Amino acid sequence: MKSIARRFWPYDELSLTREGANSEVKIATPWLTFSVEVDPSHLDRTEKIIVKINSGNMGTNDIGEMSWFLSSLAKFPVAYILPRGEGFGIDVHTVTEKTDFSNPQQAFTSIMTGNQTEIPENWTWDHDAALGLSRTQKGFDAETLFTIARRYHLLNDIENNKTGDLLEYVKNLRTNTQKFKDASALIVRQNHYVTEKCDSTLRAALPISQNSYSNVMEFIRAESGHDNILRKALKSLGVEPPESIPTLDAVIALMTVFKFAAERNFLAFAMIVDIFERTSYQETDPMASLLADGGEEKASHQLEIHRQINDEGEHENVALGFLSSMAPVSEEYSRQALYFAELATLIVHQVSAQTLNRLKSK
Repeated sequence: MKSIARRFWPYDELSLTREGANSEVKIATPWLTFSVEVDPSHLDRTEKIIVKINSGNMGTNDIGEMSWFLSSLAKFPVAYILPRGEGFGIDVHTVTEKTDFSNPQQAFTSIMTGNQTEIPENWTWDHDAALGLSRTQKGFDAETLFTIARRYHLLNDIENNKTGDLLEYVKNLRTNTQKFKDASALIVRQNHYVTEKCDSTLRAALPISQNSYSNVMEFIRAESGHDNILRKALKSLGVEPPESIPTLDAVIALMTVFKFAAERNFLAFAMIVDIFERTSYQETDPMASLLADGGEEKASHQLEIHRQINDEGEHENVALGFLSSMAPVSEEYSRQALYFAELATLIVHQVSAQTLNRLKSK
């Protein structure tokens, strides 16, 4: 397989700022802000790119320059990968089992019943735009679709994720030691359940992984044992066994849908792994910081160990690597992947919402 350099195009939300005459450029999106140092010899070239991105005055003639600059930011979620003309893998993936995606609620109930997670009535991700951007002569580029789904998820996250509200609520419980511990334990237990189900969920994709089998297996091995770390955190909070704290419906639903998708659509599997592996790019885990501030240093330490292992593994783009062997995919397969990824996104946002509602109802 011939190696082809990736081409990039900025997400609509990306803005760049260079202050004064220094060589630092601020990279900003609604979900992430950071700065990079630019080689002084590249400042003039970079300045022209800054002007074009911020003005939106870009065309196909700018792909080369955009790719030059954005390739250095490839580990961050700030750009699309543009479709290739060649250099695809040889693995052919097709739809082998259809799911009713008439609407999110119908899709969810066709996967599982008896779960009380609230699912919106309508889909919001723009499939036609996604297909238009990812189209190639032989189908649709999975890597492009992957970066489109990533942006859609992040935009939904800004609007619907209640994690900030949840952590702020728990922070205000610090004056009551027992309530703070109980609330913290409820949150950690949900994460523990996810890590418990991680191995079987990831392994569900192996039968359809084809030439990406070894990459998926390597990831599975890297994730092994994370549930034991969180079990120790729960023990530090006075919880043993972990099952003494209920698992919320949304968490059960999330892992059920994840496994269901993993068994059927390898692109959807990669998209959902990416949702889980998104890093906050913060020096400490927000929940670990909250626990430390509340005097629960032992539990905080375990969560920091978990974060450090994930960060050292540099898993923020591991799922993209799963797609290196994939040939162009069909429209049907692309749409199925996008539906599965959006459904997972909808459920992810219910996890923090359900946790917050459970704490407020006590």
